[in-house]
Amino acid sequence: MSRIVITGAPGAGKTTLLLALQARGYTIVGDTARTIIKDRRRRGLNPRPDPYVFAQEALRMDIENFVHHAASPGPVFSASRTPISRVRCDTE
Repeated sequence: MSRIVITGAPGAGKTTLLLALQARGYTIVGDTARTIIKDRRRRGLNPRPDPYVFAQEALRMDIENFVHHAASPGPVFSASRTPISRVRCDTE
């Protein structure tokens, strides 16, 4: 499996690019931060918890996604504002 991380500032087009890749049949993993914020809003919580808690949740989700897609035969594209947690997943 090749892992390709698309990075950029909020609003740079990461999600738009991921959705275009998905429409062409590629495996994608969405922006973890966006997923956490949406989930917290859905549950009526502050969308941005303590930075340490946020980082722990992001790393947990990134590890789950890495394990889930580890056997994917083709490239797996993901988006991140900061790819640090995804790089860490690849080195452990």
